[in-house]
Amino acid sequence: MRPRCIWCSWRSALAVTVVAACSTFLPVAPAMAPSRSQREGPTALTYRALRDRGGFWRNLGDTLRYGETMEFVPVSTYHLRFAYTPEKIASYTEWPLGLGFGRALTDAQGNRREVFAIVHEDSAARVQCNLGYIYLWSQPLLASSRSVTLGAGYVLLLMGRWDWSYVPLPLILPIASLTVSRVSVESTFVPGWIGYGNVLFTWLQFRL
Repeated sequence: MRPRCIWCSWRSALAVTVVAACSTFLPVAPAMAPSRSQREGPTALTYRALRDRGGFWRNLGDTLRYGETMEFVPVSTYHLRFAYTPEKIASYTEWPLGLGFGRALTDAQGNRREVFAIVHEDSAARVQCNLGYIYLWSQPLLASSRSVTLGAGYVLLLMGRWDWSYVPLPLILPIASLTVSRVSVESTFVPGWIGYGNVLFTWLQFRL
């Protein structure tokens, strides 16, 4: 019965997210419609009208509807050395296999929000599932271009692991990013104590 409960939990969490996102598409017109260049431009949505609609569920819906498609590739699960013995670290997977996809949207101020799902190996080489929402405040590093930016913000995460029977665990974590053109490196930190948590999880993000 456990596998059935696992998938029921995740299907329920995903269904709530999809229904809430779709509810934002009810006929509530923005103050102005996007031009063709705004719909098809590299940032997908940079006009003020939809940015000012506000609200978490509205922002989530706009990101899914108007955002760019992204690919996520996990690259590192780094365990802080003070929290683990060398023997324990040697038994862990710190270069996980995995893949994810999502949608990302940049507002008129250059800040980004992202919706994503990633499946990857955890430290014990078991399957881990992450479903999340990211908000990043961005700062360009070049005065003449936004092609290179630093970002910092938060991620709202539903995490499913084998040792919790894949029951979705809600987390709020810090996140930082470095973007060069259409590629980003993003890292989040999972706090903890000795022998648990204290992990820096890093992935690459590609704009498709």
